Amino acid sequence: MPFFLVSFTLNDLFHLLGIHKLKTDYRASTWIEAVTSDKFLLEHYKKHQNYFDIIPRIQNYEFLYEIFYAAKLKVCILEKDLSRNTMKLSVVFYKYDKKKTVVIGLKKDKKRGYFIPATLHVNRNNPYKKYGQTVVTAISWI
Repeated sequence: MPFFLVSFTLNDLFHLLGIHKLKTDYRASTWIEAVTSDKFLLEHYKKHQNYFDIIPRIQNYEFLYEIFYAAKLKVCILEKDLSRNTMKLSVVFYKYDKKKTVVIGLKKDKKRGYFIPATLHVNRNNPYKKYGQTVVTAISWI
C-alpha cells in the first residue's frame, strides 16, 4: 500500500477514550462542548463501574500524537498480516513497554476510501509481536 488517508475528528475521541462506556447523557457530537464548558468532569464518574476501564485509554491518548504528529512509530501492521482480527481493523499501530501494549486501530471507510480511528486500548500482553510489520516511510498532513 503506497499510502493511505486517515480522517480524524474531535468527535472520534468520545469512543477512542471510552467515554461511551460511562453511559452518560452525551453523544460524540455533544461531549466535546460539554468538556470545554466544564459540564462534563471525569471525576463525577469515579463510582461508575467502567471508570477504571477508561483511565488507561485517557492516560495513553498521547499515543495519537506520537503516531500522527511526532512520527515516532516507524511500523504498522496491515489487515493482510493480521490472522486474528476480531475487530476487523485495517491498520494497527502499537507500542509495547514491557508492562503494557497501547494500540490504535484504524478501519477503512469503504464508501469514502479513507481510514478512521476505531479503537484505542491497552493490553497487558503483546499479541502483535508475531505479525508481519509494514514500514511507515512518511506521514503528511493535507
